Amino acid sequence: MSQKVIYYVYTNHKTGLDSLKKACALVQTFKDKSDYSVHLYVNDFRAGLVAREFGVSGATTIEGILDLDMVINRGDLLFIDSPEDDRGAMEEFVAQCKQVCKIAQDCDEVSRFGEIILPKKIVVDEIYFKDIASKVDRCVFFLSDSDHDKTIFNHKSFFQNLKMELILGHYFFVGYENSLKEFFNVIHEADEYQELIRTSASVVTSSVQTALEAKMSGAKVIFLEKEKLSNCDNTLLESINISIVYNFNLKQLENVINLNVSKIHTNIQ
Repeated sequence: MSQKVIYYVYTNHKTGLDSLKKACALVQTFKDKSDYSVHLYVNDFRAGLVAREFGVSGATTIEGILDLDMVINRGDLLFIDSPEDDRGAMEEFVAQCKQVCKIAQDCDEVSRFGEIILPKKIVVDEIYFKDIASKVDRCVFFLSDSDHDKTIFNHKSFFQNLKMELILGHYFFVGYENSLKEFFNVIHEADEYQELIRTSASVVTSSVQTALEAKMSGAKVIFLEKEKLSNCDNTLLESINISIVYNFNLKQLENVINLNVSKIHTNIQ
């Protein structure tokens, strides 16, 4: 039986799809630069469908991390990006596989059974940096693929004068965009995400992965902290000069852009 790369990624409707986007970038790299047969496994069928938009088709849905024992074979390479409790199954994964690599979920995560812990780094699809796209003079806002708590609507006073264009998330509630129309100049569908991040001159986001993709694309990026960042995520963003605005502080945003907030869509600096 031929050796495989098994990449398992966990997503849910509350945390969004940052890990899926990272997974798709790595899966495509494996396919292009190795002789291994590469397989993407997800715990959410919807995530498998979204993966097609990011260049990876044929994702297989499983219940969760404990089902990996049914798909791995001796000699496989296993990558895991999941916060799930494996109930000690990691020890068996390490015994079965040629190598097990786990994407760190916490800054201080350590190996338990000999698996390699991969720290949080810049991992983006080469589409964002291989051929830098010409920029359209606009500022887009992408919160995340999920807004389960209706964060955007609950901060309407923050958004209503910013003249930004909103990119919807794949996990937004059906019809949610109707309550957001008055806060944004334009509302874009979720499947326009990649093209908009590649081509927009300025990007404001609460997604670490989106911030990295936009920065690699040559955009001017502001990270809007929705939840407290881990120290390693904070360090990662600051290391590539991404400004961070805390607690939806409009005054801080104005200071960051150093211009009249009404001109953010054309003049972010």
